[in-house]
Amino acid sequence: MIRANRLCNWLKARWQIVLFIAILVGFFGYVYRGLFHWEMLSMGDLGPWYQTPGEVYKSFSSTWTHMWLGRQDSLGPGDFMLQSSLITLFGGNAAMAQRIYWLSIMPLSAITMRIFLGRFTTSSWAKLIIPFAYAVNGITIIWFQTGAVAFFPAYVFIPLLMLYLIKILEEKERRWLNMLIFTLIYGLITNWLLYSLLYFLPFLVIFFLVEIAYRRNWKYSLKTSLLFVGSFGILFLLVAPIGIEKLLSIFGYYATPTGTFGYYYPLPIEYWLNVVQRAYTWPETVNMITNLTYFLGFSALGTLFIRNRTRLKYYLSLLLVATLIILFAWMVNMGLIINWFADFPVLITFQHPGKLAMMASWSFFLMMAILVNEREERITLPHKATLWVEIRSYLGNYS
Repeated sequence: MIRANRLCNWLKARWQIVLFIAILVGFFGYVYRGLFHWEMLSMGDLGPWYQTPGEVYKSFSSTWTHMWLGRQDSLGPGDFMLQSSLITLFGGNAAMAQRIYWLSIMPLSAITMRIFLGRFTTSSWAKLIIPFAYAVNGITIIWFQTGAVAFFPAYVFIPLLMLYLIKILEEKERRWLNMLIFTLIYGLITNWLLYSLLYFLPFLVIFFLVEIAYRRNWKYSLKTSLLFVGSFGILFLLVAPIGIEKLLSIFGYYATPTGTFGYYYPLPIEYWLNVVQRAYTWPETVNMITNLTYFLGFSALGTLFIRNRTRLKYYLSLLLVATLIILFAWMVNMGLIINWFADFPVLITFQHPGKLAMMASWSFFLMMAILVNEREERITLPHKATLWVEIRSYLGNYS
């Protein structure tokens, strides 16, 4: 009897988490029901994994890999840790490890977003709906189907990066610890997905600048700046194994002008400019940017309904990030800054407009969570209690 009462009390205290997990397991169990067979996946950029942890280590410690018909390349620490640990965990079955890894990205994205929203909002509806919308949407489905290893796994880590970024900016205690955890997450996924360094950078910069503008305290600004300087110093060491070659190619572009650039093999810069111009002027791209602009306008109106000062600060930061991303896309579309891709070749990372849509969507999902939170808080506590009594009474008539 005592155990039953404890279980009931535990469920009452954590019913939201239990409901979330139940929906998560039920939804993805149904969606993935035909995919639980252990054959190696090979689609788009997602290639077969190494067969044994020994092969993984050899690729990590060597500058040459036999993958992709052989090329000069090596695994970064993030990829090494991922493949070696999962292959070992699943008893040397690399196909099972790879498939479970790929199938777990959407559920893990929902879980990490739920963890972040626990700090970001108090709304039970936001913490239930937004994680699923964030994990399963048109963009993530495309990334899943095309094996987009450079984009899709980032969805798992972006909420965690946001969580520790806010902890660094707001918490007085354990700021160094939060910085180290933030750097470790950022460094490993950047080493595993080098493009993630640029994907998250607008959020880091804007949140940092808005926080400084809100506080107007030069001591806080100096201490926080030093924290991020230390963070990027450690980040450089974590990225070095695979990032140094990319960094040298960027320096080489300026030091010995040859008119060519490429992260993997050099191509004429005119080729890249043509690729970017065509990608951003496709009718599908124009339609995408237009829809994002409409959504941005509606999101801007949301500032009128936010009363909480802290959440308003978050909302304005996210709105500014989305605005800059969409403005950049329009300026490239109109050819106003097409030469930036020649002056700053690192921008070729964004040759695919879908990457900008992905980054803007991160802002929009979090803004929606804030708006849902604000709407829920406007319901008075007595009304909430009355509503809950009515629901229980209604359910009791059918029990």
